[in-house]
Amino acid sequence: MIRTQVMFTPILKTQVSNYANQQGLSFSAAVRSLLAKSLLSENQQKKNVVQSLLNLADSAGQGPSDLASNDEYYYKDSKK
Repeated sequence: MIRTQVMFTPILKTQVSNYANQQGLSFSAAVRSLLAKSLLSENQQKKNVVQSLLNLADSAGQGPSDLASNDEYYYKDSKK
């Protein structure tokens, strides 16, 4: 492991200390655990967003195949 120094607000230090006591962990182990959970959750959220966008793109591909070549239908009122 690599040793590092981090500054906490008093409230955050108390919350981490309480978590550590509840879990039977040292303060350092609690910080590592909470940080790992947070990063995993963030990565999962990004994967969910990416998957949602891919699903949206798949459903958008079900439109008419000639949309680009027949755009005069969509712009007929604006060409006056």
